[in-house]
Amino acid sequence: MDAAKAADRPMNFLDAWTRHRHWNWDIILTTPNIKYVHTDIRQTSEAAYQHSNLMLLGKWLKFLVAKDSKEAMH
Repeated sequence: MDAAKAADRPMNFLDAWTRHRHWNWDIILTTPNIKYVHTDIRQTSEAAYQHSNLMLLGKWLKFLVAKDSKEAMH
């Protein structure tokens, strides 16, 4: 831990996630299911987006909403 402090690096995993902006780290994670992301990471996240493919519901829905996908924050 002293070596990490001397090198201006995080002490452990949680320290890295909670202070990543201190080191100018931008972190982008992608996953098919938000539950796959560890709770500590989800709690320090700025935003999470959910994308849904509307084409699975048929072309008539695409005609009604005029787009192929939906994006929402959760």
